[in-house]
Amino acid sequence: MNFLFNLRISQKIMALVAGLCVGFIAIGIAYFVQINMQTQQAKERAQLNQLQAALVSLATQSSQLKSNLDGKADAEALLDQLRSSKLANGSELSNVTDLLNQFLVAVGEQAAVQSGLLEREKALDAAALALDDVVVDPLALAQLRAAEFAYRAQPTTTGYEAVFDNIEMVSRESVINALEVVDGYSAAFEEFAYSLKNAQVLSAREGELERSLNNALVVLAATVNDQVLSTEAAAAELAQLIVAAFIVMVFVIVTATAMGVYFIYKSIVFPMAHIQSVIRRINRGKLKARVKLIENDELGDLGRAFNQLLDERIQNLEEQSLENERLNNSIISLIRAVGTIARKDLTIKVPVSADITGTVSDAINLLTSETAKTLAQVRTISGEVDKVADVLQVQSSAVVRVAEDERKQVIATAKALETSARAMNDIAAKAGDADSLAKEAISSTQQARESVEGAVASILGIRETISETEKRIKRLGDRSQEVSGIVSLINTIAERTHILALNASMHAASAGEAGKGFAVVADEVQRLAENAREATADISSMVNNIRVETSDTVNIMNKLIAEVAAGTKTAELAGRRMNDTDKTTNELVQLVAVMAQSAIRQAEVTSRVRDRAMIIRNFTEKTGSQLGQQKAYTDGLKNQSASLVAQVNLFKLPSELLEAESALLTKAS
Repeated sequence: MNFLFNLRISQKIMALVAGLCVGFIAIGIAYFVQINMQTQQAKERAQLNQLQAALVSLATQSSQLKSNLDGKADAEALLDQLRSSKLANGSELSNVTDLLNQFLVAVGEQAAVQSGLLEREKALDAAALALDDVVVDPLALAQLRAAEFAYRAQPTTTGYEAVFDNIEMVSRESVINALEVVDGYSAAFEEFAYSLKNAQVLSAREGELERSLNNALVVLAATVNDQVLSTEAAAAELAQLIVAAFIVMVFVIVTATAMGVYFIYKSIVFPMAHIQSVIRRINRGKLKARVKLIENDELGDLGRAFNQLLDERIQNLEEQSLENERLNNSIISLIRAVGTIARKDLTIKVPVSADITGTVSDAINLLTSETAKTLAQVRTISGEVDKVADVLQVQSSAVVRVAEDERKQVIATAKALETSARAMNDIAAKAGDADSLAKEAISSTQQARESVEGAVASILGIRETISETEKRIKRLGDRSQEVSGIVSLINTIAERTHILALNASMHAASAGEAGKGFAVVADEVQRLAENAREATADISSMVNNIRVETSDTVNIMNKLIAEVAAGTKTAELAGRRMNDTDKTTNELVQLVAVMAQSAIRQAEVTSRVRDRAMIIRNFTEKTGSQLGQQKAYTDGLKNQSASLVAQVNLFKLPSELLEAESALLTKAS
């Protein structure tokens, strides 16, 4: 029993399964043996039935052998079947075999005698025919034939002799022949009589053999029937024995299975109930309760492992309580520092402890320092952007004023060209006043040329101013790109801080009640990261707006430069035309003879110059419109840079960063 108690549950179950397998195998073997025995008994019963049928057939064949000699082969086959059978008694079967052989020999002899008797009867009939020819008295012949048939029924020569004595021949002359015939008939009749006697003797012997054979067959059939009955009785007794053994085997297997199941159930349920009782006592606060199982099975191992786990768990809880107290103190200091940072004061330094909050403190200090550095750089760049925007605004105002002056000059030039055109038309109409009109034309042409040259000089100045403005705006765009990089860095730091806060929240959640304070700190850090990310998003949006407006301003400046270049070319062309007009007017004075033709050509040239002047006027008006848009963009840039500076100034930075910022601003100025 101790051996059974020391077995493990899996071994007990395997033993139960093995016992069931052995029981089922034994049942299968018993069933197989029963099936084989039933099959063997069925074969023996079939052989006995065949033997009985053979005996009946042999008895039938023996009664038919006298009338049908062809049945001899069938009788011999049945005899061979009896010899091959192992169920009949040996002495009885030998007796039957000997009698059957003797009977078959007698039947053969009888057949031979019958065959000789038929031949003698044929010879006797032939002699009787010959006797009919020599016998005179028919009555004597009839008596002779009657005596013959009577002799066949009961062989005796007395009647024959009396008949022969009374035979009367046909003629005395044929007496000798008749006597020879009668002697032949008599000899044939004697041979027939001898054969008939032998046949009667063999028939009597055959009858005795047949009776003996039938008696032997009856005895053998009774023996076979007794053997069949004994075989069936033995088979029934064996079947009952097998059924009883099968029932006993099933009962033993069921009983052993029930006992094994109960034993396994007891070895599982009772220890489990004990373990559940210990767990309930521990839940009620009795931490000193332990599982007391002495078994060496799986549940005993489970109880001992549970005791060890409970001891380690209690020790861990005590250590965790002390650690939670230290962690709460660190979290309180961390919450205070995070509150200061949430008020946008980046000068605070979070104290770093050796517990789990040390990593968070390092991360917050790194975040505040990097954010302060980034904001200092943003503040410096914002100041530079503001200054550049101021300069750009002043330059835009100057460019607008120059463009306005240029427009006025162009209008004046256009009017002068209009006057010149009218004058040239008057010269063409009034050739007689060519001298005075030529002088006025020369004066007007000189003024127009000077105006055009002044316009060209003004346009060149505007072109240089616009080029300088474009360079400054491009530098402003580069600065805004640097601001975008800094904003991206701040956003990256904010995202890392957000991830760190999520990790801290998960650690706090895993700590349970002890990590609630740390969860508050993690939430504050996450909120600070969200604020930093929103601020960087606003700054990134402002910088993107500055970049877009700067790009638009550069595009407008490029268009303006192209238009100014076109206006410059037109003004230079107008100047050259004015020079041509001056030369033509001088030649008019000298060549009055061809004044009419020259006046016509001059009128055409003046008309073209007037058209060019109108084109210059249109370009000048477009330039003024573009410069107005540029001024509007410059004002917007100034406002955005001022807003950026205001947003950055909300943060309180460390003193060393402020000093570095002041040094950078001084160096830049």
